Amino acid sequence: MKLHKVYVHNDNIASFLCPCCEEAKDFDIGEYREADDPLHIEHTCKCGKKYKIRVERRRFFRKYVNLEGFYSWGDEKVKRPMLVRDLSRSGMKIEILDDMEISVDDRLFVDFKLDSEQKMKIRREVIVRTVYGKKLGTEFASRDPNNPFDKVFDMAIGNYTFHR
Repeated sequence: MKLHKVYVHNDNIASFLCPCCEEAKDFDIGEYREADDPLHIEHTCKCGKKYKIRVERRRFFRKYVNLEGFYSWGDEKVKRPMLVRDLSRSGMKIEILDDMEISVDDRLFVDFKLDSEQKMKIRREVIVRTVYGKKLGTEFASRDPNNPFDKVFDMAIGNYTFHR
């Protein structure tokens, strides 16, 4: 039986969409929110299909991708090549393709296009949170829900990452 992932919303509700009939089901996982072990739920959908579900406690869904793009550092005008390896509403993992020495808390500007129908161009400032060789875990520098630009960006990334 295949293990399906679901993600927890801020209200401790995990939503699952049956891949067979697309029936949505919400699970209240509040009592398990702080558990150290991964949470697994076995669910039988109304359509009769049985699923094992793994509850991800990440704040936002993460989509694994392979998108070409560029990054620049500070005020430099040079665009350096990178690959976007995963993407969520709060950040992304990138792989730099040159030999720059980048450290935690460095700020970069990233520039890439989504591979969706609209080919939306993303240009954002990110803060480096983790460094593993040439792979960098980053967080988007600005995520103000009251800023119209950030709201449009959040919606675009949210729609892109949710639709496979």
